[in-house]
Amino acid sequence: MIQKILVTGATGFIGNHVIETLLLKKILVIATSSSIENAKTAPWYPYVKYIPFNLKNFNPEIDYAEYFDKP
Repeated sequence: MIQKILVTGATGFIGNHVIETLLLKKILVIATSSSIENAKTAPWYPYVKYIPFNLKNFNPEIDYAEYFDKP
């Protein structure tokens, strides 16, 4: 079974480093942040599944496990 991990805050300092480490370990990464523009400039962008999301738009009625492709 392939590990699939969601990294929130992907374009932040910590998120960037976490993604780089996970990719080195051959882990499938789903990345999210509120800025797709910043994500597209990251070296990891072509190697992850990026799903933009702003926490200000959180809706308790949405199944976020489904939304983020079951990480």
